[in-house]
Amino acid sequence: MAEHVGAVSQKGSLVHRFEAAVEAVIAGDLPTLQALLSTDTELVRARSRRVMHFDPPVHGAMLLHYVAANGVEGYRQRTPPNAVEVAKMLLNAGAEVDALANLYGGQCTTMSLLVSSCHPANAGVQIALVETLLDYGASVEGVGRGRWVSPLMTALVFGYEDAAEALVRRGAPVNDLVLAAGLGRLEDARRMLPAADPESRHRALALGALLGRTDTVRLLLDAGEDPNRNNPEGMHSGATPLHQAAFHGHREVVELLVSRGARLDLKDSTCQGTPLGWAEHAGQHAIAEFLRAKMAEAPAKAPRAIPIRVVLPYHLRNLARVDEEVTLDVPEPVTIAATLDALEARFPMLRGTIRDHGTLKRRPFIRYFASKEDLSLEPTDTLLPAAVVAGKEAFLVVGAMAGG
Repeated sequence: MAEHVGAVSQKGSLVHRFEAAVEAVIAGDLPTLQALLSTDTELVRARSRRVMHFDPPVHGAMLLHYVAANGVEGYRQRTPPNAVEVAKMLLNAGAEVDALANLYGGQCTTMSLLVSSCHPANAGVQIALVETLLDYGASVEGVGRGRWVSPLMTALVFGYEDAAEALVRRGAPVNDLVLAAGLGRLEDARRMLPAADPESRHRALALGALLGRTDTVRLLLDAGEDPNRNNPEGMHSGATPLHQAAFHGHREVVELLVSRGARLDLKDSTCQGTPLGWAEHAGQHAIAEFLRAKMAEAPAKAPRAIPIRVVLPYHLRNLARVDEEVTLDVPEPVTIAATLDALEARFPMLRGTIRDHGTLKRRPFIRYFASKEDLSLEPTDTLLPAAVVAGKEAFLVVGAMAGG
């Protein structure tokens, strides 16, 4: 980093000229960019030397990559109104249209970065930039390494349907079930479905729900796809198809998924939100109201019971006539109180020995331990440690006590 700062500060160095050119690109400053390119014909093929917190740390982007406003330094992810003219100036100066930059754990072209970027889309130039890159020979099938090689798949996963359709018009092949589902091509999806492997079917359902493709989602559900599986990696994993459909406002898909057994209580792995929570967060009020009504209709489900090992002291073992360790079915969430409730329900003779009959407060000479921690003074709604919930360790009741 210190070396880079020194090079940037050195007026006339390649790093200094490159950084100045990047600023001209993101500002749409054509005169300055033209002057810099004319002075140094190699500048258009130079790469960033910045060391960042990315994977990998040095992304090595060229000037053309900055036009995509994606993956590079956050403050430089900007799209000027004349971004198409900027791109043409770089390409006419010799920029390699499918040059790779080290971004997002792989290698990405400008096209793949472009079709997943909100900045050119919000500026209204994303499609024109796609057409420009294709006019200069960009691959519609994609090159590179990693998750975001295919421009068409990338555009669909990030919800840029117009960019996806532009790629298809220019020859991007729709040659698998996932792409057909994402584009809403029902007949193609129906034709490809019998030969598709389980992973492709899983991905197709996730993408179809994300993009509101009701007919292809119905096709996949009819074929046995599970609406309650989390989406696969690279498809907004950690949430179900219902989460995505609710968030993006696809009412028909939401209703279809719910009618086919999609659970309303499942939570995503990142924010622990239900589909209703996602709909509310996205401002999808009609869908949120629909989900609330369905949740009110649904019968209450008994909480899942977790087997918890409990070790009792000698006197209580004698009283309950058990060996040293007992296993209880404790309903989730597995707290200290829930465990003691289950213990007393199983062995009524222990009521009053561990905690007071009326107040349920711990008896003075009783201690609770788990995972080598003294939980005696913790609130009784404290969750037991993961090792206890997993059955690897026991919850210990320790002490000398009298009967109640």
